Amino acid sequence: MILSALKLRMTSLSARDDNGVTRVSLVIEVHNSTELENAIARLSTIEGFIDIRRGDG
Repeated sequence: MILSALKLRMTSLSARDDNGVTRVSLVIEVHNSTELENAIARLSTIEGFIDIRRGDG
């Protein structure tokens, strides 16, 4: 819901369990740094959220 509310396109999603912690990796397309900052802010409101990192490319 967060990504659709921000009208962002997700190009990849994967998830795995790591000793009881679910690790989710997703790739989204943003057009500028404002969209990136908004996406990070909204994703970090998810309960249980631990970390977000910007990829290399």
